[in-house]
Amino acid sequence: MILIIKLMPPYCKKGAPDEQKIELADQTVSLRELAVRLNRDWKDILDYPLVDRRGLLTAEFTLNGNSVSPDQLLKDGDKVTIIPYICGG
Repeated sequence: MILIIKLMPPYCKKGAPDEQKIELADQTVSLRELAVRLNRDWKDILDYPLVDRRGLLTAEFTLNGNSVSPDQLLKDGDKVTIIPYICGG
């Protein structure tokens, strides 16, 4: 399965491409599973973790431009955008 991953700041390291094409051997993977895998495998690309120490996601995901649950299963050719949660005060 081939996916396109777009990282919004602060996830992408300065100077690194914000969009990556990746190939997964798995035919079934959820957004949550993808986040855990990228958090582990993309240490040289990510400037901010996708999963915190407690195992909670630090981002919102869109799939092909639509907001979806982290449990959404991915299909070949999907475009995943990883967007930080925004908070303020």
